[in-house]
Amino acid sequence: MGISGAPGTTAVLLAAGAGTRLGRGPKALLPFHGRTLVEVLADVLFAGGCREVVTVLGAEAATVRAATDLSRHRVIENPDWGTGMGSSFRAGVAAAAPGDHVLIALVDQPGLTTETVARLLAAHRPGRATPERASSCGPTRT
Repeated sequence: MGISGAPGTTAVLLAAGAGTRLGRGPKALLPFHGRTLVEVLADVLFAGGCREVVTVLGAEAATVRAATDLSRHRVIENPDWGTGMGSSFRAGVAAAAPGDHVLIALVDQPGLTTETVARLLAAHRPGRATPERASSCGPTRT
């Protein structure tokens, strides 16, 4: 379990895209701090206080699984990833434990920190969306 204070929150890490605009394959496999983006972000979400991290893969899922260590997290595959991010969102939310709060994160946001995750979890109130986006200048309320 991550740090205390946020039991019952599942993070859904959307990492199913092909990264075609980037032209280097799935963004999940991009190197970041000596690891891959998907490994770093999944661990940030967990260390920030999420009870569980569900990582949604799609494009080149077998390659991503083989090249990463996501053993601390649950990994699911979205066979419909090519239809857009919405299908990965739905698959990830459906995989969350019933009754859990859900925090959605994108694999291409390397600026996400454990502190930001912890603040989001602390600020969230049941029945209310708590939007925040990461920027190069730090988190920005939307």
